[in-house]
Amino acid sequence: MQAARFTTFLASATVGSLLLLGLTGCANPIDQLVQQGTEQAIERLAEESTGGQVDINTGGGAALPEGWPDIPTPDGEIQMSLKSADTMTATFLTDQAEVDRLLEEFRSAGYEGESTMDMGDMKVYSFTGQEWFVGFTVIVDSDDSSKVSVSYVVSPAAGQ
Repeated sequence: MQAARFTTFLASATVGSLLLLGLTGCANPIDQLVQQGTEQAIERLAEESTGGQVDINTGGGAALPEGWPDIPTPDGEIQMSLKSADTMTATFLTDQAEVDRLLEEFRSAGYEGESTMDMGDMKVYSFTGQEWFVGFTVIVDSDDSSKVSVSYVVSPAAGQ
C-alpha cells in the first residue's frame, strides 16, 4: 500500500508541476481559452488512465478541491487544484516562512514524518496522520529564494 501511495504522490506532483509550468501567467482571452482546453484535455487523459473522475482548476479562479481535509495548508495564492477519486492535489504560491510553519504544524498535530528528500531548490516531505497521508513538494523561486511553490498530494491514510 505504501508503494501505491508514493506512486500516486509522484504522478499527482508531476501533473501539478506540468500545469504550473504550462498555465501560469495566462491573462488574455485567447490564453484563457487555451488554458481551459488544456485543463479539459488533462482531465480526460487523467480520467482515462485512472478510471476515476478528475476535476482540475488552475489560475486565478482555483480553489481547494471539494472535500479538502482540515490539514495545515499555507497562506498564499492557490494556483492549481485537482481531485481524482480519494486523492486531492493543490499548489500554492507562498514564502519560505510558511513552509517552516507548515512543518511545525504537521508535527504538532501528531503527523509522523515518513520521509524528506532534499534536492537543493526542491524538497519533498511526506507525513501520515490518523486519517490522511500528506506529501508536499517545495520548489524555490529561482529569482527570489524567499518565494516558493508548495504542491500538496493528499489521500486517505492506509486503512481508511
